[in-house]
Amino acid sequence: MNTIDWELLKLLVDAAPDKYDRNEPKKYIPPKMKKMIWERDKICKICGRVDKGDVVGNSILHVHHINPKGESTENNLILLCKHCHQTVHCLLFALKKCCFVNVLRVIRW
Repeated sequence: MNTIDWELLKLLVDAAPDKYDRNEPKKYIPPKMKKMIWERDKICKICGRVDKGDVVGNSILHVHHINPKGESTENNLILLCKHCHQTVHCLLFALKKCCFVNVLRVIRW
């Protein structure tokens, strides 16, 4: 069992602006930037999970915007596993910071 970085989880939830709309088009993350974040982080920064897949294929690791309204820059991106990524979005929904969460993706765990 991996140890959860609760402080980072709290930071990711706190960093999101109040009342943003997840139905807005996602911010584009250029492949070169994704690769840079993968090489920098290598693991899920919340739970430490590693990926056995590849960057392009069906990876369990996702590049996530720290501030969803912010730009796709090195300082605003972090690598999270699919479980921690959905946890962040569910917390944002529960705290009414966003109006949409894909519950079906959460249930498929």
